This record gives sequence, C-alpha cells and structure tokens, in this order.
Amino acid sequence: MVVNLVSGTTLSSNRFAADHDGAQAFGYDLWRSRQLAQMLFPLPSHQVDRERFVHARVMLTIATLMALTDGSLSLLLRLPSDLA
Repeated sequence: MVVNLVSGTTLSSNRFAADHDGAQAFGYDLWRSRQLAQMLFPLPSHQVDRERFVHARVMLTIATLMALTDGSLSLLLRLPSDLA
C-alpha cells in the first residue's frame, strides 16, 4: 500500500512492479482526496465537512483493501520533498 502525498502525481503500478521484482502495490493519492474536499467544501466554515469527506474516502479505500487482500500489506508513504 502506497499512500501518496505528492500533489499532481500518482503511483505507476507497472513501474513499481518492474522496480521491485514483480511486487504488486495498491496506490492511494491522499492529496487528491484533500483537493476534492477543498473544491466541494471551499468555505472556511466547511472545515468539518472537508475532514469528514477525506475520512470517508480513506475508510472506503481501507474497506476495499480488506476485501481484496489478506491484511498483510506493508504501508509506504510517498512524501513531498519538503517533508521527507
């Protein structure tokens, strides 16, 4: 599982597999969920709505992973260079 926080990018599953002996990876662009939340709930007073929206999308992703895997996935974070 690769959680991507680098805006404007996404995981290339094929490249990841090629670089890691065929290992499969499930990518989740957390930055995109945050971006969508901001677009849907733009006002400062919508902070709680933005947080709930992102939380719901993350929970749906976790539910999908639980259905598709045995739960033994490792978690990797892809951070922007200023946070790495």
